[in-house]
Amino acid sequence: MNQQLARDIEDTDRHSVSSARELLNQHAKQLGRSVPAYNRWSTRQIRQAKDDLRDVVQEAKDQLSGLQVKLQAVMAEVQNAQVELQTLKTYKDQGYPLKALQIADLKRELYKLQMAQEEEHDDLSALCQTEMANLEKQLHQKQEEVLSSIAKKTMSYAPPLVKHMALQNHTMKEEIKLQKQEIMKLENENSALLRNIRALRLLRASSIREAFQNVFPKSDRYKSWDNLPFIWSTAKTQFLIHEKKIVL
Repeated sequence: MNQQLARDIEDTDRHSVSSARELLNQHAKQLGRSVPAYNRWSTRQIRQAKDDLRDVVQEAKDQLSGLQVKLQAVMAEVQNAQVELQTLKTYKDQGYPLKALQIADLKRELYKLQMAQEEEHDDLSALCQTEMANLEKQLHQKQEEVLSSIAKKTMSYAPPLVKHMALQNHTMKEEIKLQKQEIMKLENENSALLRNIRALRLLRASSIREAFQNVFPKSDRYKSWDNLPFIWSTAKTQFLIHEKKIVL
C-alpha cells in the first residue's frame, strides 16, 4: 500500500513538473513574438508623434509670421490714426473750443461702450473657458483611465527599453499640447488688437463728423462712412484758406 502510494506521488510530481515546463516554454514563445511586435508598434507611435510635433511647430511658425505681418500693418494704421487725431486736436484748439468738449464727451461715451463690451466679452469668455475646461478635464480623465488600463496590461510584458520609449512618446504629446495652447493664446491676442483698432477707427470717424458738422451741409453723401476721406480733404482745404485770410 505505501509503495503504491509513493509511486502515485512520484508520478504526480513528474506530471506536474512536465506540465509546468511545457507552460513555461509556451509563455516564452508567446513573449518572444509579442516583444518585437510591440517594439514595431512603439516605433510607429514615436515616428507619428514626431511628425505631428513637426507639423504643429511649422504651423505655429507660419501663423506667428502671419500675425507679425498683421501686427505691423495694424501698428502703421494706429500711427496714422494718431497723427490724424493730433492734427484734428490742433485745429480744434485754434478755431473751435466748443468741439473739445464734444470730443471729450464722445471719448467718454466710447470708453463706456468699450468697457461694457469688454466686460460682456470677458464674462462670456470666462463662461466658455470654464465649460471647455470642464469638458476637457472630463475627456482627459476618461482618456487617462482607458490609456492607463491598456498600458498596465501591455507594459507588464514590456522590457525597460520599451517603457522608456513609451515615456518619450508621452512627453512629445505633452509638448504638442503646449504648442496648441500657445497658438490659441496668440489668436486671442490678435482678436483683441483688432477690436481696439476698430474702436480707434470709430473714434476718428466720429471726431471728424462732430468737428466739421457746422462747416459742411448735412447732405446724404456725408452720412456715409465711405465719404469721410472726401470730408477730411475738404476740411484741410478750408483750414488752409482760413489761415491765408488771417495772414492777409
